Amino acid sequence: MGYTNADPFIAMDVAMEFRKHFVLQNQFTWVKHIAVNDTGHGQYKPITSKRYVSVTNEHIYHFTNKGDVEIDRLSIGQRNKTHPIWPELYSEGRHIANARRSIARLMKFENYLDVQKKATAKQKKEFYSALEKRLMNKPYQPDKLKCIGNCWYIPYTPTSRLSKLIGNEGDVNSRKASRADHPATFPPALPEKCIKLSGIKKGSLVYDPFVGTGTTIVEAVKLGMFGVGTDVSKKFCDFAKKRIKYEINQNLLKKNKTINKNKSEKTSAKQAPLF
Repeated sequence: MGYTNADPFIAMDVAMEFRKHFVLQNQFTWVKHIAVNDTGHGQYKPITSKRYVSVTNEHIYHFTNKGDVEIDRLSIGQRNKTHPIWPELYSEGRHIANARRSIARLMKFENYLDVQKKATAKQKKEFYSALEKRLMNKPYQPDKLKCIGNCWYIPYTPTSRLSKLIGNEGDVNSRKASRADHPATFPPALPEKCIKLSGIKKGSLVYDPFVGTGTTIVEAVKLGMFGVGTDVSKKFCDFAKKRIKYEINQNLLKKNKTINKNKSEKTSAKQAPLF
């Protein structure tokens, strides 16, 4: 849900209306552009103003009936292998240190050093036994995914790239060709994350009441769902149909190529002993 500098309450006003009927279970921030260490990542529409800054984010609201719907956080999980400044933050040593500190506090010590200095022989034996058990139950797993939180950096797909993805030829740099002049599109990764996070099973129905250019439906079908979309604009519905049909056909083509390739490899493997 977007907003403007002149009216920053648009998204919140809509959320308040939904609040009358549903429970806000989660809320997310879609980050379109961010500057990290003086380097900009992503795209946004800059403004010329002496009062406002450029808007580089939007809100995503996850409403449910009672706020008790189970989600699949790790379906979009991530895990850092290292840190550019402090690599030890993701080391096995750090994992062990955290376990030591946790057990020390459970035993009413300040930290691991406090255990070494003040604990009795019996307490130390209890400490190391608990530490061994903790590390066995929760071992160091550098590849284990974790929740990425509620700020999602997802840059826009460039206009020319988007045009080619939906089968346009010739003029691929215009908004009309790439998004039917729709004023508020979003990148495919955004609905993909939302659908995965919801935890719904393949074959479920995904409904987009503001289908626009059809991005949500395309991603739903790619994830093995059924997609239904509606819109007040016939122009957008016609564009969405064209796009959805093209992208689905392209994905089926890729899938069939993969299946045929696998069949060919299996056939070659079976025939190999004959030569």
